[in-house]
Amino acid sequence: RVVPPKATDADVAPLARRLEESTAALVRRAPIAALVGVTACWGSQHAVAKFAVGDAVDAAAALTLFRFGVAAVALAPWWPADSDLDAGNSTLRQGVELGVWSFLGFAAQTAGLATTTATRSAFLLYLNV
Repeated sequence: RVVPPKATDADVAPLARRLEESTAALVRRAPIAALVGVTACWGSQHAVAKFAVGDAVDAAAALTLFRFGVAAVALAPWWPADSDLDAGNSTLRQGVELGVWSFLGFAAQTAGLATTTATRSAFLLYLNV
């Protein structure tokens, strides 16, 4: 039976230093990786919507309703309590109005994908952003 020698502090120090450097490098790169991932998701939305809708305008409303439904479920834990919803609170009313306009904009954009390419749709949309 072979017994390995015990590691000394001098043996462990270079490994610990490399581990710290690697961790620091990952921490520095994490925001950039997150930004690249969000950009890829944002940029692919037209192609994904075109694939999902195809040439059917009716499917645009269903897809938009599904997207907003997922967002509503994801944000439900932050819905204000009943005690916070008084009759004078205009913030909720304004938020709902903004949501309706946003829904209509996304629905119109997705319906437009039935008559044009995803590339042209993205180009025209991002000229206005």
